[in-house]
Amino acid sequence: MSQAESAPATGLLFAVQALLGSLLLGLLVQLLLPHCVHGLVQLGLLSAAGARGAGGLVVRVCLFHSSLGLLALWLYRRGRALPARRFTVPALLGFLLASVVLVLGVGPLANAVALGLTQLLGAGTQGVDLTARTVRQATPGQFWVLLGAVAVLPACVEETLFRGVLQRALAGAGPRLALLGQAVAFGLFHLDLAQGLATMLLGLVFGTLRLLSGRLLPSMLAHAAYNTLVLLSLRGGSTTQVDWRSVLPELLGGLLVAALGAAGLHAALRAAPPEST
Repeated sequence: MSQAESAPATGLLFAVQALLGSLLLGLLVQLLLPHCVHGLVQLGLLSAAGARGAGGLVVRVCLFHSSLGLLALWLYRRGRALPARRFTVPALLGFLLASVVLVLGVGPLANAVALGLTQLLGAGTQGVDLTARTVRQATPGQFWVLLGAVAVLPACVEETLFRGVLQRALAGAGPRLALLGQAVAFGLFHLDLAQGLATMLLGLVFGTLRLLSGRLLPSMLAHAAYNTLVLLSLRGGSTTQVDWRSVLPELLGGLLVAALGAAGLHAALRAAPPEST
């Protein structure tokens, strides 16, 4: 293998290529998903009722993120390792716990941004409403499957792609620009203004966890925890309308939780100096 072939892929051009490739693959898979679900129904592997409910949602999410995940893994293997922190086991566990607490505190703000902009722009919420109805109608067993397919799998795939590939590729421009760049790309990937701004905010949080630790595990765990919280709120009957009378207390409570998470991160990092490179 030549030196050019073995050199790690980095830089703005590689990041743009990775994002465009992911968008094109995602759009292609989205076009094929209805045919895949229909084929499973025709083969008797999925009932017509299941295709409209939890079974269909699991199939669509798994096919989409499995395809994207294969691309993300291939791109990730082409990248260059970033400096990581050497955690003791207690410090690592503390960092992981604080990561979850931080993102659960920021979550109410991201949700308010997404739903508030949706109302302001008069955009439809059919997709969210359909997901909410599916989650509420799922049996307990189906709900556990939904947690794996809709909460955990997307978190692992998206963190590998955006924090593992894009943030690492942009690292040469400086940590702040890399952090901002991957967050913007994360928002653009969702192809929706309201949801994109909310996911951009979350992307800044996930990217910060990646930057502070040099690892993907904290952001993956925090992302999965946030997705789980969203599913649980939908399961509990949460609506897609913002109740502005209650949103301020929720935001204040979220900020307090986020501050607690940030304090936990600071404590864990004090016991984990950066590795020398």
